[in-house]
Formats: sequence, structure tokens, C-alpha cells
Amino acid sequence: MIVLKKRNLIILLVIAFGVGLLLMAGYDQVYGIVTDQIGISAEEYENYQRIKKNYGQLDGLQQLIEQRYYLPVDTEKLYEGIYKGLFAGIGDPYSSYLTKKEYEDLMISFGRV
Repeated sequence: MIVLKKRNLIILLVIAFGVGLLLMAGYDQVYGIVTDQIGISAEEYENYQRIKKNYGQLDGLQQLIEQRYYLPVDTEKLYEGIYKGLFAGIGDPYSSYLTKKEYEDLMISFGRV
């Protein structure tokens, strides 16, 4: 049978209490993160689903290109192509995406700069 002095017992209780507080703080932090992720409104969830549906495949294709294309990919040019393709998909010959340089050149050709 182990006999603890009163002072050692108090120290042991203080340490146990401190460890318990640390564990509870960690649990609360983890639990808080989980509940924050779960606790979204229906509108936020629907918006997330819409974004996932519309852009999930695009993100997957971009990752595939960046990871497996045999040459390094210029991300800025990749995005430029995405933007141009988005406007090309409209099918309107008068709608297009212009880069800043293309827009400036167009304005110069019209004499507006």
C-alpha cells in the first residue's frame, strides 16, 4: 500500500487537474473545428454542391495537366485558356475574353488610347 504525504497528494492532484485541463482544451478545439465544419446552413451547403458540380471536373483536369503533362505548365496561360474557352462556349462571335495586353492593343487600334 502506497502512502502519500499530504503535500505529494496535493501536487499529484494539481498535475492531474492541469493535464485534464489541457486534454479538455485540446478536445474542445478539435470538437469546435468539427462542429464548425458540420454546422453550415442549407444555403451554404447548396452553394458548395453547385461549385463542386460546376468546377470539380475543371479542378481535376487542371491537376492532371499540372501533374502529368510532359512539360512544365504556365499556370497563368492555363487560366487564360480557361477564360477564353468559357467565352468561346457561348457561341457568340461578338463575345470574347481579352487579356490586358489584347485589350490595350484593341483600344490602340480604335484610337482610344
